[in-house]
Amino acid sequence: MVDHPAEGQSGFLAGLDDLESEAFLAESNRRAYPSGATLFFEGDPPDDVILLSEGQVKIAVSALDGREIVLDVIEPDVIMGELSVLDGQPHSASAVALTDCVVRSMTADRFLAFLDRHRRVERDLLVGVIADLRKQSKRTFELGVGDALGRVCRCLAEMADRYGTEHDGQVELDSPLNQTDLAAWAGLSREAVVKALRTLRSLDLIESQGRSFLITDLEAVRNRADV
Repeated sequence: MVDHPAEGQSGFLAGLDDLESEAFLAESNRRAYPSGATLFFEGDPPDDVILLSEGQVKIAVSALDGREIVLDVIEPDVIMGELSVLDGQPHSASAVALTDCVVRSMTADRFLAFLDRHRRVERDLLVGVIADLRKQSKRTFELGVGDALGRVCRCLAEMADRYGTEHDGQVELDSPLNQTDLAAWAGLSREAVVKALRTLRSLDLIESQGRSFLITDLEAVRNRADV
């Protein structure tokens, strides 16, 4: 289990100085959520911001046809819900615990007052928002041009970077995503993901059992993701 944000995600507390960090922790409350719990729903009012301390959370939206689309998997020390608090609009996505999670929650009013007192933090949040927008724009493009096998390879490569442990040139990883979540993250049907994983196993590029994967040739998986 990682204890730091994944590449492209900004560590919130890690970017604060001691006084800022102490102020945030003092004004926020600790909460625990079991796996599968919803931290907030798409369309909910912006009542608070949430800093993930332990576990993994998926950020998802509902497509017009009712399908779930996973936008990202959030790692510890990443803040959620801050955009809705800043602009006063309802949450644009839902946040669902993939594992048992511990968070720090701060009410909207307190968070806005915190930013008023610590302008540097507000500026850093803006930089983080810009980075997230660029990441999402790139992902939208990739989903539009990649085939099913390439999309699954792209997800496997990203999970290997986040959760993998290398042994003798092979990468072992336990994914927080089940096959349904993986399909929603890749923008595919579950059947397409099952077929893609079967193909990768037949090519001896991976071995898999449930959520556990052994990637035997990560470079080949990355190359297929870039096709």
